[in-house]
Amino acid sequence: MQRQTPLDSSFRAYVSGGARGCAHEADDKKELQEVKVNFMKGETRDKVEHPQPYGFTGYFVKANYDKEGLIDKCAEHFTQFMGGNRALPVCAVLDDRRYRLRNFKEGEVAIYDDQQQKVHIQRDRIYTRSEYKVEMRVIADQPKMEGHGKEQEADRDQQKDHSRRWSTMVMNKEHILIERTSVDDASDNGKTQDEPGGEPPEDMKYDKHIKMLSRVHLDSLHIQVNTPTVSILWDEEKKFLKLNTGRNTITLEDQDEPTGGQRILITTPERKIIIDDKDKSITLLGTSTAVKVDDNIGKTRVGTTTANIPIAHLNSITANGDYIVANVAKKALVI
Repeated sequence: MQRQTPLDSSFRAYVSGGARGCAHEADDKKELQEVKVNFMKGETRDKVEHPQPYGFTGYFVKANYDKEGLIDKCAEHFTQFMGGNRALPVCAVLDDRRYRLRNFKEGEVAIYDDQQQKVHIQRDRIYTRSEYKVEMRVIADQPKMEGHGKEQEADRDQQKDHSRRWSTMVMNKEHILIERTSVDDASDNGKTQDEPGGEPPEDMKYDKHIKMLSRVHLDSLHIQVNTPTVSILWDEEKKFLKLNTGRNTITLEDQDEPTGGQRILITTPERKIIIDDKDKSITLLGTSTAVKVDDNIGKTRVGTTTANIPIAHLNSITANGDYIVANVAKKALVI
């Protein structure tokens, strides 16, 4: 039977019982995160290793200090001393009362930060929330590229994560963007598809070095769909719809009176049709001929785009003896 004195028991508890306390800050640049923490009064240690579960990592918010430089609010650490050696502390768990989500239903899980952004796995849905931007990507793996890659030699520094993406979905409070791109043009000279953007809507524009395959862009007033050869644009404010195939376009305008009107415009490389409710007219334009049906003056005017005879009354006779059968603007068609 081994007997222990109170002093012996206290010493064993001191060296091998673990400790808890306040966490000042972390160094997240190391391969294994290190933290600066307090143990007993007046005892502060830095470079304390903080292992984290495989597949999960976090960088906690540094402590808040009062005017005297003492910790006011902070994350808390729970540390063990390996082999009872107080010179070898290892931080096992960190938690932060300032930001921890609570009042979950049994079985629920969440990832969160200090800004109340979160991914919450609920009982009947997965709920993602942010006041900034949510971005999801399907990427082309670059085995040894800085910032990501499957190979062990790949750099894990997230400040260098410049992925080459196949598909992207981005959402913020003003925009939704769905984009399909090619990574082939990003392979030269180490270029990536992650050139820095700006504030909305600039950060939703095409990044450099991207070959766009298809794109859908939504905001509060516009819907825009693009492929390399076809685009569709709807403008809710102007009541404007345009379909463009590069060579042919169809445009529909439906503005409210009295400032606007209803108009349909169909354009091909050599033909144009304009249906204008405001002018109460229909115009057909070719490369050399034109027809306009004008309800305002009750006339159908026909002519050539190269006609040079001044406008005259219908059915009148010109000096040359020609008979005027129709007018086109300030020109006339004669036989």
